[in-house]
Amino acid sequence: ILVGGGPRTFARIARYADGWMPLLAKDAAPETLRAPIARLSARMHAAGRGAPEVAVLTELPLADSAAAAARVDALAAVGVTRVVHVWRYADAADFSRAAGALVRCRARGA
Repeated sequence: ILVGGGPRTFARIARYADGWMPLLAKDAAPETLRAPIARLSARMHAAGRGAPEVAVLTELPLADSAAAAARVDALAAVGVTRVVHVWRYADAADFSRAAGALVRCRARGA
């Protein structure tokens, strides 16, 4: 179970959930998540739980697979365990292009 919301939800997450699902604007620095993830990890540990899953919802720069891979790496460096690319697509072809870009991003090692 992953719970959204901000740091006010951390007590509930530590007690009832497996992790946190924050939103991160596409132009926001991944570093902004480091301190909240550390606080959540401390709460989880204090509750006798393992490290939290942190699945961030953000838009990746898919036009540049190197930049997308670098963003995923930067998110992982601050404690994010999963990245959910959120994006609105116009049609099936647009979705297919985005899926291909995500595959290329992952192939770069992200």
